[in-house]
Amino acid sequence: MTTVIETKPYQPHGAALELFYSKDPEVLLDGPADTGKSRACLEKLYICAHKYPGMRTLICRKTRRSLTQAAMVSFEKKSYLLNR
Repeated sequence: MTTVIETKPYQPHGAALELFYSKDPEVLLDGPADTGKSRACLEKLYICAHKYPGMRTLICRKTRRSLTQAAMVSFEKKSYLLNR
């Protein structure tokens, strides 16, 4: 049996939308939990990786543990980008 995963196109809002138009070499986002900061960053990195094959990037958080508990969960378990 094949599982079909329906996804809606990502639509950034607010600070996430500003992130997409930013040309700055470094960008910092802050705000309350579950407002889309991690997803916005991962979506932009995904787009840039396709635009610039072989690019290198760095994802930082205050601690490695917080990176594992936030961005990597979004990327691996929620599979926002892996299901494309």
